Amino acid sequence: MSGAISFQKISVMLAVIAMSCLATLLLLTAANARDLRVLTSFPDYFTKPFVDAFSKKYPAINVTVLNKNTVASVEEILLDNPRGFDLFWSSSPEAFSLLEKFGRLRERSQDSSQTFVDFAYSGVGWCWMEDFEGRPPTSWNDLLDARFQDRLAMSHPARSGSTHMLLEVILQDRGWDRGWQYIFGLSQNLKTITARSFSVIEGLKRGRFDVGLSIDFLALTEADDGVRFQYGQPVMMAPARISVLNHGSAHEEAGLFIDFMLSTPAQELLTQPDIRRIPVDTSVREQSLNQFPREVQAALKFSWSTYDPNLAETRYQAVNDLFDIFITRNLVQRRNLLRRLETLSRQAPPDLVPSLIKIKKKLNQLPVSEIDAVRSERYRDAQEEGANSLVGTGEEWSLATWRVAAREQLAEVDAMLTGLEASIRNGLAVND
Repeated sequence: MSGAISFQKISVMLAVIAMSCLATLLLLTAANARDLRVLTSFPDYFTKPFVDAFSKKYPAINVTVLNKNTVASVEEILLDNPRGFDLFWSSSPEAFSLLEKFGRLRERSQDSSQTFVDFAYSGVGWCWMEDFEGRPPTSWNDLLDARFQDRLAMSHPARSGSTHMLLEVILQDRGWDRGWQYIFGLSQNLKTITARSFSVIEGLKRGRFDVGLSIDFLALTEADDGVRFQYGQPVMMAPARISVLNHGSAHEEAGLFIDFMLSTPAQELLTQPDIRRIPVDTSVREQSLNQFPREVQAALKFSWSTYDPNLAETRYQAVNDLFDIFITRNLVQRRNLLRRLETLSRQAPPDLVPSLIKIKKKLNQLPVSEIDAVRSERYRDAQEEGANSLVGTGEEWSLATWRVAAREQLAEVDAMLTGLEASIRNGLAVND
């Protein structure tokens, strides 16, 4: 019995020693652990495979990821990154140009002034479900067709960096005035404007609308659920980026994460069916080109620099504000005016056609020039820098001015339509 007791005592002592050693090891591991804080606009399903692979390679680094839309992320970083994030990771290249301008990004090394790294490419277009009734749109101009009235959806550019980029693709391809004319025409077929870009795909799958404007990877990763995607022509490939932030504390760890994103294993992860991004690594990309349509392959080969994030940066907030003021807040009223115009077009005699053309042009014309939009951005920049003197009188930026212009535009169109409707009722001819 005494032998048995001694054996039990020894067993307990060994267990206590083992637990003590384990506790010591855990304390040492915790002491040596390093934290890396990542701010990103990407969804969890995208970031998790990369974080898991990085953590496996660097188990001593604890990675924390916060998902936040691009615009909100930029605002936080412009406020000097108060929560101390170490990395910014997003598909909006102009966001990095903006942050670089205000000195919020850290240079990669003492020998380089580079502050961000391109790790993948994306393009924009539209998507639909495979059981779509009729012929789906095949071009940007198809989306303006009356058969798509109340059947389109897009997210708000002030809540989605990819949607902001989509608008910029249109503006850069068509020019400021014609680009906004197209955006106005497109808005008149919108059924809804969602809060996040992910909501476009979800709404499409639930049958809330028939066509959604989207960035490629959000739609392509849902192919198994019946989502189909079409790149808009011309195909403009824009870079997705990652950068070390100022006012973070884990610069070395952040640099390791960026290096990992450029490594072959991470670049190969980009091509997986549940991620579907286009790698920057040429050798990896060549192995996966068969995943993408020929027009994308051509864009990758010849014109991926066509999209100009620096140009987008010069009017970044202005484009978001203009969309909000002239489209989001007046979507229903603008749509109703267009339907009245369409009714008149069916009823009006030939002598009223010039008046109808004039009204439609008025409805689809942005009364803000590109110069004024860029000036408004400079005014905002001056405020951001804390400057008291602005660019000059008459060049000051004012949301109130744009709101007044939007109200006056719609009121004028309403008055013009009311006059024509009265003329048709009374059987009178109108001199334009």
